[in-house]
Amino acid sequence: MVIVLVLVVGAVLAVVLLNGDDEATADDSPSTPASSAASSAATSPTAAPVSASALAGHWRGTYTCAQGDTGLSLDVIATSDSQLTAIFHFRKIPENPDVPEGSYKMTGTLEDGKLRLRRLAWIDRPQGYVMVGLNAKVTDAQPDELTGTVSNVGCQEFTITRQ
Repeated sequence: MVIVLVLVVGAVLAVVLLNGDDEATADDSPSTPASSAASSAATSPTAAPVSASALAGHWRGTYTCAQGDTGLSLDVIATSDSQLTAIFHFRKIPENPDVPEGSYKMTGTLEDGKLRLRRLAWIDRPQGYVMVGLNAKVTDAQPDELTGTVSNVGCQEFTITRQ
């Protein structure tokens, strides 16, 4: 039984690592609502919509995928009220020193308080790594922290704070 479990886990990891630039096999929709730490209350119907410019800037934190906890820097630029571009840079952290550095471009939207960042193109790709997307619910007009889900098989969540 243990051997079967090890084989199944190994097969899943192989699919994740060999996925390359193909579309994510996990649901890319923000299915698990994540909140801005500054405000965990639901947005009221009369609240003004959050603009993409509120997310512009440099963010730092961590995310969790098959390789374990990983350092994350996210540089976000608002290109309109609802459109964004970003650079996703990952790196090792003391708790997981074997993670290589890598980075890629992202594109995304912020609509109705839902942030969706999608992978676009590699800048620096370490062997065996794939790009992932990010989803979060933004309830604060000027958030200082975001928590959300990472969209890819074997991934869980991310938390970043404004720098």
